[in-house]
Amino acid sequence: MAKKVVLLFVFNGLADWEPALALAEVQQNAAYEVRTVATGAAPVRTAGGLALLPDQTLAQTSLADCALLLLPGGSAWETGSLSEVYPVIAQAVQAQVPVAAICGATIALAQTGALAHRAHTSNGANYLAQHAPGYAGQAHYQAQFCVADQQVITANGTGYVEFAREILRILQVYDGPTLAQWYTFFKNGHMGE
Repeated sequence: MAKKVVLLFVFNGLADWEPALALAEVQQNAAYEVRTVATGAAPVRTAGGLALLPDQTLAQTSLADCALLLLPGGSAWETGSLSEVYPVIAQAVQAQVPVAAICGATIALAQTGALAHRAHTSNGANYLAQHAPGYAGQAHYQAQFCVADQQVITANGTGYVEFAREILRILQVYDGPTLAQWYTFFKNGHMGE
């Protein structure tokens, strides 16, 4: 059976720690394969200094076998320099392919209109309004670590454990009790015993 694909958008300066917990769990699951996608084929360097060679470019990307589009944060979102990925994000949302965005990546969801009618979070409602002039979702903003609504997961920059939990939930990587135990361990440092 063909594996389902989790597409991780990579770019210079991406906050590599934000998707790390989710990726480590997803990659260990035999049903999934993580692929990196970038605007071009050149290596990118993360905020943590890791060099990544993208598996594919945006031009080579199809959402046909995509189980989730994962958008990590990074200051590049604030500059608008990653707008080439906006059509892919809009296509994923329209096709009801789950999209997970954390920290600065929530700007892209605001810019594409994906947050206009969904409960969501970010680094603040004012943060989205400042960096996404077309942001129309203020009434649906929730000051939480992570919010999932209608196949879209959003998290603030400190909510990476909750972000991972929601990704693992939507992909059904673990059953409910196992996921609860996983979360307790990573959030509180014990297995809940």
